[in-house]
Amino acid sequence: MPVRLGSSTEATFAVNNRGVIVAWNAAAQRLLGYTPQQAIGAQCHDLMHGFKPSGAPMCTADCPVVQSCKYGTSARRFEMTVPRPDGLEVSVDVVTVTVYEDEEPIAIHVLNETPSARHLETMTQHVLERLGARGLPAAQAQAPSEALTARELTVLRLLAEGVRTEDIAQHLALSRSTVRNHVQNLIVKLGVHSRVEAVVAAIQRGLVQTP
Repeated sequence: MPVRLGSSTEATFAVNNRGVIVAWNAAAQRLLGYTPQQAIGAQCHDLMHGFKPSGAPMCTADCPVVQSCKYGTSARRFEMTVPRPDGLEVSVDVVTVTVYEDEEPIAIHVLNETPSARHLETMTQHVLERLGARGLPAAQAQAPSEALTARELTVLRLLAEGVRTEDIAQHLALSRSTVRNHVQNLIVKLGVHSRVEAVVAAIQRGLVQTP
C-alpha cells in the first residue's frame, strides 16, 4: 500500500520491510530522475543502484537499511552516489528513520544533494549543454550574477567544500532554516535549479575556488 509523505520539500521516499518502494515525492523525482509511477512498487535496490563513496555497491538485495527496518531500529545516516536514468550521477547524504504504518515498519529516506569534486566536472558540462540548448551565448552564460551578500558568498563557499546544511548552520551560528533560505536565494540569484548547479555556476564565475 502506498504511503503518504506530506508536502516535504526535501527528496523523500519510503521503503517497506521487503525492500519495496511505497512512497516517492516530487522532490525525489527532481533529484533522482524517476517518476512516482516508475518508483513505487519497485525493489529499491533494483531502481537505485547506489554505491558508496569508495565505489563499492550500496544498494543490494540484502540492504542493511531494510534489515534494520525489519526490526524497527534507530536512524541511520550514510552517503552514496546514485545513477540517474539520464546518465548523470548525484551524490547524496541520506538519513533514514523507521516509522510504523498500520503496524508495518517503513524506512523513510530523506536525501540531500551533496556537491562533490568527483562530479563537478560532469555537472559543469551538463549546465553548459543546457545553456547551449536554450540558445544562450557563452558570454551570457558567464555573465555576472545578481549581487550576492557577504553571508551568501560564505554559504556558497561552504557548499562548494561539500559542507552539509546542519554543519554550515553550526559553523555560522545560524538555524538550519536560515541556511536553507540563503541557499534558495543563491539558487535564484545564480539562475540555476539546484545546489550543485549553484556551485558549478559559482566556479565558472570565479566566485569560489575548486578544491
